[in-house]
Amino acid sequence: MIRVFPRRTKWTPADPDAYVGEMPLYIGQLYPRTIPVKVSATFTWDRKAALRLAKSWRVHFRDVEVSGPAFNDPGGEFTPEMFVKEGVVVTSQGCPKACSFCLVPKREGHIRELQIKDGWNVFDNNLLACSREHIEAVFEMLRRQPQPAHFTGGLDKTLLEPWHVDLLKSIRFKRAWFACDSESGFPALEPEVE
Repeated sequence: MIRVFPRRTKWTPADPDAYVGEMPLYIGQLYPRTIPVKVSATFTWDRKAALRLAKSWRVHFRDVEVSGPAFNDPGGEFTPEMFVKEGVVVTSQGCPKACSFCLVPKREGHIRELQIKDGWNVFDNNLLACSREHIEAVFEMLRRQPQPAHFTGGLDKTLLEPWHVDLLKSIRFKRAWFACDSESGFPALEPEVE
């Protein structure tokens, strides 16, 4: 399958079947007309570009589909390196919260735990909302990785428990981003004074 992205970001896959932007003129020499093409857009501001790209890729390919979070795709099982670069992994989708400004629960629903695939950059929307069994399995997977862990999906400090902290201490990790979607979230991120 060919994957097409409206723009290159730090998360865009770099394999030979991932393209950014317009269809290269030589593409017909590389692929049959019947190979599926998925144009994927993450951000709503890329919707127009994604639709334009799909139209241009349909000049040569018969099966061109537009999808991604920008088109309210609820997501399914995660396939490493399909729509994100090497090392990024999604182990759950959705969120149990109903924040008025967030599209995740509307698009993906309540929290859904996925099959855990190998990777070191955990990109889940709300990993800490998952079951303890799932979270512990994610950390077990992270211990096997060649790179230190990154938590770039945004951990929710309001859900942080002492056993989560013990798990974080049990692995090598480089960065952990915490969710802070409004000014009211700042107090939860401030260090506790003992």
